[in-house]
Amino acid sequence: MKTIELKTWGTRVIVLAGLVAICAAGTSPVDAAVHRQAVRSAVTRTVALQVDSTFAKPGSVQVQDVSGTVLATCKGKKSPGSVTCIVHVPDAKSVVFVAKPNVAGEFKKWTAACESAPGPVCALRVTSYVHVVSHFGAPTHAPYEVPTLNAVDGDTTGCTGTSDSQEVVGAAFPGGAPVTLKDDGHLVASGITTVSGKATLSYTTTSEPGIYRKLVMKALGKTATTDVYNVGSVCSYWNGIGTGTVSFKVVGADFDATSKVGVTFGSHSTVGAATDASGAFTVTTPNYACTAGATKNLVISAKRGVGSKFARPFAYTFVVTC
Repeated sequence: MKTIELKTWGTRVIVLAGLVAICAAGTSPVDAAVHRQAVRSAVTRTVALQVDSTFAKPGSVQVQDVSGTVLATCKGKKSPGSVTCIVHVPDAKSVVFVAKPNVAGEFKKWTAACESAPGPVCALRVTSYVHVVSHFGAPTHAPYEVPTLNAVDGDTTGCTGTSDSQEVVGAAFPGGAPVTLKDDGHLVASGITTVSGKATLSYTTTSEPGIYRKLVMKALGKTATTDVYNVGSVCSYWNGIGTGTVSFKVVGADFDATSKVGVTFGSHSTVGAATDASGAFTVTTPNYACTAGATKNLVISAKRGVGSKFARPFAYTFVVTC
């Protein structure tokens, strides 16, 4: 069996003996994953990223894409005060802002566009001018934790390569104490802190609904929390290429729990489904007539974070050559 793997931006294309699988694993849930030679839009949007601090050299804020690539870094001033960095990002893409305090400082909160973000990680879909403000302050010397990955995938059944290995490093805990790590309330790792009160805990992420995950590390009543961006994953499999009749199976995870999903092929009626309590779904379509060599869009749509400031649509679009 011959396997051909073609990589586009955030999209995996695998051809296995006539069965075609397009996996938008690890892509942003608001980005259109379009398989058409990975042509990127030249349109950009402006982000005014402001770093405010009550003390000198507080740290920095990174602007990342959802794969973790750093697009820009805005450093705090060498004296107390505010600095603003102008960053240009691709239009209609999700970017992740990550506050990274120095040892002498502590991240306090976001205001402006990221005001409702629950922790040092804020994800936004940028479709127009955006103003983001991060606030740093004097450290409280409380325990803290730093995850290796600021955006993580779940483990969509039927997709490949969609689970991430997450490592969380904690410090300032009691020394030699039992320590646990929870991801959205689920116990995922445990261990013992070092004599100096440090801990490194690792686990493989699983599917979780929602836009953010809350990571909580705890030892002898001392707690550290942080948030990470919860990246959705979608895979589409189809049969019948070149035969004049095609059908599709679409699976996904990390959507809102018990929410609606729609799968539309060309001008045909949308096939709907509901996610389960974990935010996962499977849609199987009927057979569609499709002339060999013709191209039509397969669109997978849904929403995440409904009812919150960060509500955003999925809009995965695959171009199918019949």
